Amino acid sequence: PVPRVAVAVATSQRVVEPMRFQTLLYSNYDATIQPRVSGYLLTKQFSKGLPVGKGQVLFTLDAAPIRLTVASNKAALAAAKTALLEAENNYRRAVPLARIDAISKSALDKYKAAYASAEAQLELAQAQLDESLLQLDYTTISSPIDGIIDDNGATVGDWVGVGTSYSVLATVSNIDEIGVHIQIPFARYFEARGSAKDKTPSYD
Repeated sequence: PVPRVAVAVATSQRVVEPMRFQTLLYSNYDATIQPRVSGYLLTKQFSKGLPVGKGQVLFTLDAAPIRLTVASNKAALAAAKTALLEAENNYRRAVPLARIDAISKSALDKYKAAYASAEAQLELAQAQLDESLLQLDYTTISSPIDGIIDDNGATVGDWVGVGTSYSVLATVSNIDEIGVHIQIPFARYFEARGSAKDKTPSYD
């Protein structure tokens, strides 16, 4: 039998040579993870280069010294409350005595000053306790954003914090939007312009 032969009609088409370049992607938003208190690093709870979520615990620091400070400040606050109560009672007892001239005005002024001083000491003790509790919270470090994490190499047991070699522990890069810088050599660009009919280079 006569063989069947497939026939194709030749056509012409402009073929543009693609241009390829090596570059780096970058995040539009990075969060730097810095410890607010100094201490020994106890745990690292992530894997470098993998995603982490907002609020995820990344590091924990040794909180034992700060817990001792908290306990000391609680005791100081209790003592300040007792001293304030005593100073208040002394002042209130002195007021009617001063009205009948049973004590001098200078003595009343001393009781009043002692009362005001005790109030100030109580406020100071409360502030010191609040600060130590805040520092205790800072021993647990969480991610502020979602993203990909990269760490600076601190290992468990290292002393980290402000003024140390590990003042920055990690960086979390948000990748919802990313950017890229492409640097095209002028020679390649003008070569592509000269060979393309529409004077537009093609690259990927």
